[in-house]
Amino acid sequence: MRVLFVIFFTLFIQNAIALQNIVISDNDKLIFYDMERNIQKEIISINNLELWEFGCCYHHDNKYIVTLYKKNDYYFFYQNKFLSEIIVEFDENDVTLKNDTIIENKYFYRVSNSELEHLSITNIEDLYCNKIQILNNMGFVETKDSNGNIFSILEPKQIDKGYKIGYFNPSFSSDREKIICERIVGKYDWRKIKELPTIVEYNIHKNEFKDFYIEGCCPLYSNDDKYILYKKGNQCFVYDTNSNENIFSCNATQAIWVE
Repeated sequence: MRVLFVIFFTLFIQNAIALQNIVISDNDKLIFYDMERNIQKEIISINNLELWEFGCCYHHDNKYIVTLYKKNDYYFFYQNKFLSEIIVEFDENDVTLKNDTIIENKYFYRVSNSELEHLSITNIEDLYCNKIQILNNMGFVETKDSNGNIFSILEPKQIDKGYKIGYFNPSFSSDREKIICERIVGKYDWRKIKELPTIVEYNIHKNEFKDFYIEGCCPLYSNDDKYILYKKGNQCFVYDTNSNENIFSCNATQAIWVE
């Protein structure tokens, strides 16, 4: 793996604004976008980065920490009981990369340099997913109540000619009152799609939808819920919910807010 740390000054953003920072993957490169200062930094190059998924990204003790997990390991975790993980830490001057493994043997552990760290989780999804959210990739959005009981928020809706509407990749607002997600019209097991995914917002308490009339996938709220980070094709965008327009775009395979 090859470490790079190059600064560019070519952000595709209308004006410098106070906005959450973003980390994206583009081919084999991890790239950091400082949205307020209009600075782009290439953090590191990782071989076969397309095999890895963003777990989380946050800023702590003047360092940025990006966690990625191997997609194939994640899908078959309960069969194989391990999950390969990459943790990248960086600041203005330095970049470090660690290769860890998550294992389950009665309890969950992170293995790093032959040392075991006990993880206080009960489910592998707790590492990277919203803990009140369950997504079974069949068009449902479900959550857990305070007692751990599962109940449905959104369910597929049958429409004409055997097609149905389903909701995928939901992200909760900061107050847990709204969900941003993909709205897909498809058949059967969603392999036959009638139209491209569009991004909608669902108000849980009011039982109301807001359609942003934009095509895209994998939407994520910013911390203040004013902006939506989403993907379309090989690009990511930041959408301003007040002006109803995209204010940022760049080439990306994946994108995530820095918490």
